[in-house]
Amino acid sequence: MIIKMGKSLIKAAENVGLKINEEKTEYMVVSRRNGNQIQEEFIEVEEYKFKRVDQFKYLGSIITQDNDIKTEISMRLQSANKCFFGLSKIFRSRAISKNLKVRMYLTLTLNLDSYRTVVHFLRREKAEFHKYQLNEDKPTRVVLRNLHPSTPTELIKSELEVRLFEVRQVTQVLHRINKHPLPLFFIDLEPTDFSQGIYQLDSLLHTKIKIEEPHKPKIISQCQNCQAYG
Repeated sequence: MIIKMGKSLIKAAENVGLKINEEKTEYMVVSRRNGNQIQEEFIEVEEYKFKRVDQFKYLGSIITQDNDIKTEISMRLQSANKCFFGLSKIFRSRAISKNLKVRMYLTLTLNLDSYRTVVHFLRREKAEFHKYQLNEDKPTRVVLRNLHPSTPTELIKSELEVRLFEVRQVTQVLHRINKHPLPLFFIDLEPTDFSQGIYQLDSLLHTKIKIEEPHKPKIISQCQNCQAYG
């Protein structure tokens, strides 16, 4: 049954000129007999190989193979806690009225999208606030070495996207004193499992390259707005 559905999906995609992304296509079996059946980790449909999962997120909700609601409840509680503690300094601020704080609290306990909505609202109102970047929003940053300094960043981005990496931005590193471009580039990728595969790259644009993790600063970071440390 699953193989038949997979063939139908592949055929429908080919009819409109599309190709199935094997890395992003997964399948899940929902059945009362899941606990008594031994299911294969992968299933092969024609030339594709799809991975089996026991849960996935659909329209913001987690669906499991045994329809267990506990996972969804736990995820929502964690999201609410991240939002609340992410804006804890705002709730202690005297520059924001109590009524606005209550409205923000009721909104933030719903989901992460509400957290972003409140941040946009504060920016629009030009209010002074401090926020933390959510882990879900933090990019995967790597350092690309050995490309010629004259290589356009847009060319690097397009080449990585051809290799199915979701690139946010490419930034060239400049010399600290004379500001001359260096053969170093920061690559910011979307935080996906596939992004970790960039460490396997050894060539790009017909050039031998090296991918490294950014060096962590040994000094304590300081905010340029409020001058606070940490």
